[in-house]
This record gives sequence, C-alpha cells and structure tokens, in this order.
Amino acid sequence: MATLPVKAFQYIQSFSCLAEQCEDTCCQNWPIAVTPRWVERAGQTAPELLNLIAREHDDYRIKKNDHNQCLALQHGRCSIHAARGEPALPDICSTYPRMYRRINELTVKSATMSCPEVTRLVLFSDAPFQLEEQLEDDYRSSASSLSTFDGLDDQGWVSTVNFFNELVLGSQRSAGDVLVQLYELVGQLNQVPYAQWGAAAAPLTRGYKLPAADPALIVTDPLLLVLFEITQAPFVPDSLRQSVMAAIDIEAGQTPQHNRVNLKPQVRELAYSAAGAALEPVLKRFMAAEMTRTGFPFISTTSAGQDYGVTLVEWAATLAIRTLALRYLLLVQAAAALPEAPDQQQIVDRVYRYCRAASHNGATVSEKVLRQAISQQGAPYLLALVRQTQQALH
Repeated sequence: MATLPVKAFQYIQSFSCLAEQCEDTCCQNWPIAVTPRWVERAGQTAPELLNLIAREHDDYRIKKNDHNQCLALQHGRCSIHAARGEPALPDICSTYPRMYRRINELTVKSATMSCPEVTRLVLFSDAPFQLEEQLEDDYRSSASSLSTFDGLDDQGWVSTVNFFNELVLGSQRSAGDVLVQLYELVGQLNQVPYAQWGAAAAPLTRGYKLPAADPALIVTDPLLLVLFEITQAPFVPDSLRQSVMAAIDIEAGQTPQHNRVNLKPQVRELAYSAAGAALEPVLKRFMAAEMTRTGFPFISTTSAGQDYGVTLVEWAATLAIRTLALRYLLLVQAAAALPEAPDQQQIVDRVYRYCRAASHNGATVSEKVLRQAISQQGAPYLLALVRQTQQALH
C-alpha cells in the first residue's frame, strides 16, 4: 500500500474512535453509502460481506437492523473492523470523521465536529490546531477532491492557514468582532494572488477598526430563524428543539410574515454574564475548526463546498451565521443550566449535535437568505447582527 505526506491538525492526529464507549455512534441513523469499488473488492476478498449490502438502482448502502443501526454493528463495535481491520471498511467508515483535501500537491487532513470525540478534542485539548506532518497510507485519502490554486506552494498554504488560525484564536476581540474582521479581510484578499495571501494578510489587518453598525432596525431576528431551521434536521433530539422554542418570544404581526421573533430577555441577558463570557473561547475554537473543516480561506468547488457559498465572501458570511446561531444555542443551554454553568460534556453535546444538523444537511432557506443579505449589505449589517446577539431588540 502506498503512503503519502499529509499535513494534519493536531486534534485529528489525537483522535481515536471510542467505539462502544461513544455516546452517539455514527453507525446508527445515518445512511451508510458504499462505493462500487468497495463492493467489487468485497466480492473478491470477502464475499460474505455482500450480505450486508442493499442496492438501490446504481447506489449501494449498508443494510440497517430494526434499531436503525448498521447491520455490521455488534455490541457497539463494527464486526468488519474486528475481523478484517480498518482497510477492509467501506470508504466512508474508514475515513469518518476525518476529512481529506488535496490543494495542488498538498494533502490536508482535518475532521468534522459532528463526531462527539472530535468536538471534545477541538474545544478542550491543548493546541488542537497545530499543524503536523506525517506519512499516511493512501487508502483513506485517495478519493479526496483536488482544488487548484495558481502559484500556491505548501509553505504559502501553511503560512496562510496559520495566520487565520492566530487571527481567530489569538485576538483580544470578541468572537463576533473577529467574524466581522474576517469578512472584511477576505474581501480584500480576493484582489491578491493566492501565492501572496500569507504575506499580504497581516498588513491588511494592522490598525483594523470595526465599521459602524448598520443602524437600520431589524424587526425580527434572522439568526433565530436560522437556528430554528437547523434544529429541525433529522435526528435532532426533541428536547433540544423544545429548549430552543422555549427561549423564543414571538410577537404576532398583521400577517405571519410580519411576526417578530426574538430571544427572551432573560436568555439574552446571559450574554453579559460570566456564562456568556465563558462561551467566547468555545466559539473561537468552533470558528477555527470550521475553517479547518472547510479549507478556509481556500474555498472548495465540491457540492458541499458550494453549499457553504460560491465565493470567499459568502464563505465568511456562512461562518459568521453558523457561529452566531451556535452562540444563541449555547446561551439557551446556559439559561437551562442555571444556577450552574454548563459543564464540558454538556457543551460538547450541544456543539456536536449542532454540527451534525448544520454540516450533514444542506443550507437552510433562512441561512441562504441571510447569507445573501450579508453579502449585499456588507460588514455594517454583519456587525449589526453581532450586536443583536448581545442586546435586546426594541
């Protein structure tokens, strides 16, 4: 088996599947697709595995049991993995939660926070975004998509990614203010050749000042609409949906389209408390992890990448929307936990469930509408949204 050099973030290098100890295994609920290549290989080397496969037209999937679990799952462990090792697994199973991307001659390894253990490592381990290089068997990364960026070499990619991670994690600004700064910065980088991004980014941020927030009255809270729609995704627990609904005030207008939807004052007030301040490092690590997951600022042309946005400015807007909506979700959780603060496991639970709902489904209608509004009205409008998460609407 061939090997290749991979640039990987420390959090995924530290990852080890918890198997039967996982609080929410990926071997249940989700459809598990398999490739024709894997079906052919299984037929040649382990024909008994074909009994696990269902064919739907030209697609293949692993069959499920009566509990909506993968048929290969036995007592919390994968029977294929136990009998034949990781290389025998279907591509998606051997890879998840890892994500591979090829950028010119470079292979990059990151992961998705839809996995509880990845979320734990991202939010609470030491130096999760430190880059490491290693040789790795290519059976996982061989099918990764290729993105081409003219003139960009490995060092240029490293310097750019490290700069953006430091901008997010090392800034004294709030997470919301950093989102506005990122949004304005990528608009300027669009005019710079890829090979110069690493060198050009730092001078563009020196002496940065936030714009004036758009004073236009926002009648209803678009971020709450985004959060509401995200939590309607399949397999989101009803208790999470209900906690969001219980934290929302709806003031009827002349028509449903004119209803005012806002966070209840007692929940929003937590933004000023110690509980609200404690969310800042969580949100910043979420931002950095989303950037590693999506490849930001080197945008992808895959279908998933295009769903995040078709331009770098749209990607920055999507990152802002998802971070600010998560902030609301964590404020809702903090309000429910009073007088205690949510512990690490409770935060992990909310964040990974949010990421499963947001990242494993297409962008919602309200998210697309808000993304377009930010792209059209710019940083002043985005800053108004940020400030809106910190104070009641009038």
